[in-house]
Order: sequence, then C-alpha cells, then structure tokens
Amino acid sequence: MSAVRAAKRVIREQNPDIVVGTGGYACFPMVYAAQKLGVKTALLEVNATPGVALKRLAAKADCIMVSFEETKAFFKGSKTVYTGSPVRQELLEYAGKAKEPLFPNDDPTVLCFWGSVGAMYMNKKMERFIYRLAGEGGFNLIQGAGSANFKWMPGEIKDMGIELSNCSNIRLMEYIYDMGRVMNSCDLVICRAGASTLAEVCACGKPSIIIPSPYVTGNHQEKNARALERAGAALVALESEIDGDMLFEMTRELLHDRKKLSEMSKNALSLASTDALERIYRAIKETL
Repeated sequence: MSAVRAAKRVIREQNPDIVVGTGGYACFPMVYAAQKLGVKTALLEVNATPGVALKRLAAKADCIMVSFEETKAFFKGSKTVYTGSPVRQELLEYAGKAKEPLFPNDDPTVLCFWGSVGAMYMNKKMERFIYRLAGEGGFNLIQGAGSANFKWMPGEIKDMGIELSNCSNIRLMEYIYDMGRVMNSCDLVICRAGASTLAEVCACGKPSIIIPSPYVTGNHQEKNARALERAGAALVALESEIDGDMLFEMTRELLHDRKKLSEMSKNALSLASTDALERIYRAIKETL
C-alpha cells in the first residue's frame, strides 16, 4: 500500500492520459493507483495465462491486450483485444529473407538457447546431447549457454573426451549476438517458452522443441508452450521428464521428417504477429 501511495504521487505529478501495465507484480501499484485516481488504464498480457496482478487489475481496466487468442477467455467484455507479443525489429528484418549458410556443409542446423542467462539444468543435459552429436554427427548445433554456464560447460565437455575446437558442426557460445540472422537461417529451434521467445520463433516461422521452465509463477511457460503444441507448431517436453539422450533422439528424428518440419513451420507462421507493436499502439489510441 505504501507503493500505491507513492504511485499516486507520481501520477499527480506527471498527469498521464493513460497508464499501461505490462504484467508482473511490479506494474500493480502504478496501475492500481491510476484506477483509483480515475486515469485510464490498459493492460498487456503476453503469456497464455494471465498472472495474479493482471487478474486483479482487469475488472477496472479500460483495455486488455493479449498475445494468445485463448487468453481472451480469462477476461469478460469487449475491452479485450488480440494484439500479439512485440518482436524485436532486428529480428523482423531477417524474418522471411533467404537463409544464410551458418556452417560449411549442407546438414540441417539446430539453434539452442535457454534465455539470456541460460539455464543450468538444461545446459547440464545438453552436455550429453553434444557428446552424442560430436560422435554421431548428422546435423549442426549452435548453442548459447549464457555467461554463467559458459564458464564451466566447455571444461566439462572436454572432460567427457570431446574437444569442441575439433567439432566443425558444433558451436557453443556464451551469447548469440546476431540472433535475427541465426534464427532465420536455422532449421529447428530448441528453447524455453517465454512469451517473447515464442513470439520470435513464430515470426521466423521456425519449428521448435520447447522445454518450458518449471521455475516460473503459475507454470505459465508450459501453458505458453502448449498453445504452440496445440497449433502443431512445436513439440513440448518437460524438463523433469527428458535427458540429453532423449532430446538428441527427438531432435534427430524430427530433422529427418522434412514434411513435418515444413508443416510445423507453416503453423508457427500462422501464429506470428509481426505487427504487434502497431496493434498495441492502435488499441491504446482507441482507448484514449
């Protein structure tokens, strides 16, 4: 409540026409204060299932913007509009362009990343994945491990008998700085199920294997992932039920099924909202 009082002081000083909340507990005091002061409010929910903050704020919001059509069911009334989730402009500039060769061979390429900071448990599982790939080949791998994991992961892989510098089909990186180019040019993505990540995967029309993070509020990542799974755009595996060998086999099997990859790609594109920012802008403008 002290945060709400502080938010009211800010609103009185700034005198905004509208306050937009983008989810998470941090937006609650400001949006709640705006509603108490009679200022228009808009909410943007990028996850398939809304969090507690937005559920509490929704009743008095003037506009609710959602990134999944099925999320509308959580809110009543005509003030809920589908906008999709914003995608970085740098990624959109590559989406739909011709693929660039990422490796000096004709094998399919897998892009794997677990968010900007990585995920320790999944990177541990990927060590076995990389061990199998180094020995058996068949496809290429670009993996962003995250800065913390990159400090130990190459050493542990070396202890398994794999010298990554000798593996021309494997690139283990601390961070992928040219994500737009890499994602557009890969054949399959292995990733978490954050709303922004999935929006980018769909914008590039990429089939994906999704392992949602179990360490999030309300298990919302699995709900995001299941939305893509139902649309035929992704395969979903739970972290607690999969290991490196299983993920390797799943990846290899999917890469061999070119027809299924093509169908998943089309389904992913059907979910894309490359004009989400424009839709959000229009929704806010119309609310005003």
